Amino acid sequence: MLGGELQDNEDATHGWDTIEQLSRYHADFAFIGTGGITADGQMSDFSRAAAELRSRMLQAASVACVVADHTKFGRNAGVLVKHFDKAAYVISDMAPDPGLAAALKERGPVLRIA
Repeated sequence: MLGGELQDNEDATHGWDTIEQLSRYHADFAFIGTGGITADGQMSDFSRAAAELRSRMLQAASVACVVADHTKFGRNAGVLVKHFDKAAYVISDMAPDPGLAAALKERGPVLRIA
């Protein structure tokens, strides 16, 4: 577990210390959550720090998998996550609407329904 701030409602660290520490690591695989995937197929999150942490993890992994249940589809959480094009997969419980599925396909990640 990386150091950083810990919120009561999440079982994860976050913040600028976490982001800085992450720059020292490489992951073979990363499973990354998201606040939302916008209607035009962009990944978003609720804060700049969370978006930056996800962006760095996308870059640090050989294979990055974004995990998003169907409630995240079409949702803009406010801050766009850079480097979403580096995600190999988007894994979800249900398929998004055809427009969003096409937008995801254009951006690169393969959609997998689990």
